[in-house]
Formats: sequence, structure tokens, C-alpha cells
Amino acid sequence: MDKKEQEEKALTFEYLQKLNFILKKIRLNDKGMFETATTEEQAEQKTNGKLIVTKVEFPNEGGIFTHFEGVPFMKGYPFGDDVERVDEAKKMAMRQLWGFYRMPKWKFIFLLPVFGVFTKSLVISYWEYIKKYRFKPIRYCQAVREIYTVFLNLGRELKGEELELWEMIRDDVCLTMESDDAYKFRFQLIIVELNKDNLKKNPVKELKRLIKLLSDREENVGMKQKWTMISKYLFLIRFKPKVFKIFIKFLNEMNLDELKMDENDLCHAKTKVLFNWGK
Repeated sequence: MDKKEQEEKALTFEYLQKLNFILKKIRLNDKGMFETATTEEQAEQKTNGKLIVTKVEFPNEGGIFTHFEGVPFMKGYPFGDDVERVDEAKKMAMRQLWGFYRMPKWKFIFLLPVFGVFTKSLVISYWEYIKKYRFKPIRYCQAVREIYTVFLNLGRELKGEELELWEMIRDDVCLTMESDDAYKFRFQLIIVELNKDNLKKNPVKELKRLIKLLSDREENVGMKQKWTMISKYLFLIRFKPKVFKIFIKFLNEMNLDELKMDENDLCHAKTKVLFNWGK
């Protein structure tokens, strides 16, 4: 990094610190853009329940490293507006999924033919809601960059409307994973348990096994029910052979080594309560 780049980064962070000060002054909750709640255990330390950002790095190889006082750096940048926007989109999608899922069985089966239309509508509405908040691909964390890369590779086989929808799914998945580390860390912890040989032999059985591993670690009944719902939706995907084939191919294409959690990830993952991180 040359002197000019160093000066530009220093000026940028100085500006962000000033913006953080202003936001803390004008927001009702007294929070700026550089604060995030931690666990009760960390709250007992000198952080007073908050992590204060000291430095933000943009490594040449990609990603963002957010440094805090007294704890390891975090991969990513927890900017409140981005996180809240994705959270709103996620809740919107979950309400619709639960509504479809909780229908009486006879209605559920009757509506199977239109499930594809419902899913497509959900993908598009989600994307429209979050599109202004998308990241530059290189600034996603390592795990999300791997997911993005697989989307790119498989997308080369698509054209026209199929490609457009595929790119929307890519953005929906990647931005959600980047902005919601509770889901990202869960995914990272479980996906490395994927047995690709078993996936080829009996994909539904292998996927249900992974979801059960995830559900068994949950200490919240609501989250257990959510994974049960998602497991049921796998049953529907089987009736869309083309979609199911792409989904399985996607899982096979992923480099699981790129998705493994390291000690920094685990440090921040353990602040997510009501889940057994096991390490």
C-alpha cells in the first residue's frame, strides 16, 4: 500500500468516526454506526455490553475486517442500516413461508402446482427490497465469496430470464448471509459436515440429516420449528427435478474448506445465544 492509499484510508476512517459521533447524538437509542450488542459475559467486561470499533480493514484478497476493543476482529462490517434492511426482508419472507406451510394438508397439496410461481415471486420481492444494499463481491467475507463464486460458475449455464432469476437468488442468499451472521455461522458450522458421497446416493436423506444436526443444537423451540419447516420444503423441491438437480449440484460444487469456521468466527459465533456451538 502506497502513502496516498494510506492517507485516503485514514481520512475515510476519520470521517466515519465523525459520522458515528453525530449519529449517537441524534438517534433516540444513543447508538452510532459502530456499536453492536454482545453477550452477557462480555457485558461484564469493560465493554459495558458493547463492542467499539477501532479499525476497519479492506484486505487485498477480499472481505472486510472490523476490529474491536478487547476481542478478535470480525469478518464483515455490521452496519446497522444494512443489517436491519436484511432482517426486515427475512421476516417478510418467513411470514409468507409460514403461511403456506401452515395451510391444511389438502390445501397445501392442492397448491403444489403453483408453488413455483409463489417461490419466484418471493425471490423477486426479496431482491427488490434489498438490491440497494448489495455488496461488491470482493467485499463479502471468505465463506460468502465461496458461495458467490459457485453461483457465478453455475450461472454460466443459464440465459435470459433464468439467468436473471438466478442472479437475484444469488444476491438474496449472499447479502443475507453476510448481514445475518447468526444464520451464516450456523450454516458454516453444519455445512462442513456434508458428506458428498451420501449426497449423490440419497440427497434428501443427507440434507435432512444436516438439518437435524442443526436443529439438535438449537435451544430455542421456535428455531427448531423453523428448521422442521425448511426440511418439509425439501419435499417440495423433489417435485421440481430441474431445480432439485441444480440445488444438489450447487452443494457438490462448494469448497467446504473455504466455509470452515476459524477461531475468530467461533469467538463471535458464541455471542449468539440459545445455540450449542459445541466448541
